[in-house]
Amino acid sequence: MLRYATKLLFLLTLACTDPLDVAPTQAIDTETFIVDATSAEVAMNGLYSSVQDFFGSLLFIEMDLASDISDHFGTFPAWKSLDANNPLPEEFPHLNAWTNAYALIYNANLILETLPGVELSGLDRDDLLGQTRALRAWTYFYM
Repeated sequence: MLRYATKLLFLLTLACTDPLDVAPTQAIDTETFIVDATSAEVAMNGLYSSVQDFFGSLLFIEMDLASDISDHFGTFPAWKSLDANNPLPEEFPHLNAWTNAYALIYNANLILETLPGVELSGLDRDDLLGQTRALRAWTYFYM
């Protein structure tokens, strides 16, 4: 018991006195999200990456199975229950399509909110806003 107490006392004496204040490295502040043409292009590339996450998933297979376009003849119970229009949340592993769709919509809304306040030529801004609105509408259509 004494051995543990001395270890605890030793650790407490070596603890930091300064508070830990680390800036997040995995996120970008929304005020500095888009500040010029280069950052607007990077934001659009990120939006198109979200498009790949959504439309590159198993979305079209899921839609075909949920409709009468195709039938499931395999052994996976999640696909069979989707084909029978009775998917249970715990056995259906492909719900990330919804997560990807809402991430895409969130990213599009963030661009639409931030982009009008950035100094760009009118043609470039209109082009980026049009692409963003089209991708968001396309995602809503498939949802």
